[in-house]
Amino acid sequence: MELKFAELQPTLDKLSSHVEDNTKRITEIESRVSDAEDRTCSLENKVAELERRVKTVKERAEDSENRTELQPPIQHQTMQLLHQKKGILIVAREKGELNYKGSKIHIQQDLSAQVRDARRWFNGVCEQVICNGMRFQMHYPANLSFTYNEKYYSFRSAEEAGSFLNLVKEL
Repeated sequence: MELKFAELQPTLDKLSSHVEDNTKRITEIESRVSDAEDRTCSLENKVAELERRVKTVKERAEDSENRTELQPPIQHQTMQLLHQKKGILIVAREKGELNYKGSKIHIQQDLSAQVRDARRWFNGVCEQVICNGMRFQMHYPANLSFTYNEKYYSFRSAEEAGSFLNLVKEL
């Protein structure tokens, strides 16, 4: 039996050495995975913060784009241009259909694509308001307001406005 055991000893030693090597490798891999998970968590937090900052910057840029045209360097000229812009929009609205050399022209406020899209959500609700014989206003960026029974209402979402109009219909 000792002879058999002596013959198996080198094999057992090799296996023991392999197990020890594998244990070291597994420990090293576990350490690397743990470090990678820590770095990933840190990077995810940084990405979330950067996404929040990008969103804020985009909102500010959009707001700035919607509120300004070419800004002259003098405040008085800026006010003059804004007053002229409002006047042109009012006259265009009062005139209704405008033609130039036989072609219809439309004059609208210059807004960013994001604001136009947000206002588009209100189209169905605006039609309901008109059908109920009411006039409405769309305030910047996308707030619908109207008066019903001598009370002023303002809505930031088409869903809220639609729910209100449905409630009014039921009364």
